[in-house]
Amino acid sequence: MNELLANKRDINVKAKKVRKIGKLPGILYGGKRGNVAFQINLNEFQKYIARKGEHGNLIINIEGEKINTKIISVQRDLATNQIINVDLKELPEEAA
Repeated sequence: MNELLANKRDINVKAKKVRKIGKLPGILYGGKRGNVAFQINLNEFQKYIARKGEHGNLIINIEGEKINTKIISVQRDLATNQIINVDLKELPEEAA
């Protein structure tokens, strides 16, 4: 598995603004930290999807904390087929 860098995202900032600066908004569900809104580099995520597919395991590094996750949903724009949002589920420590 590859590791992708992510940052926590302010939920008051619209996802459209996040996408305009080349980031992909997403939500990390579950785990001891609850649900976390994050943003990740769109190009890096697209490269990962091209290699590994849209439904697999992924390690994300949110502000120095490595988290094992599973991709549960990749949302795309219907007109452009561009990725507009990603939903991840945190995996338990023993499943990673």
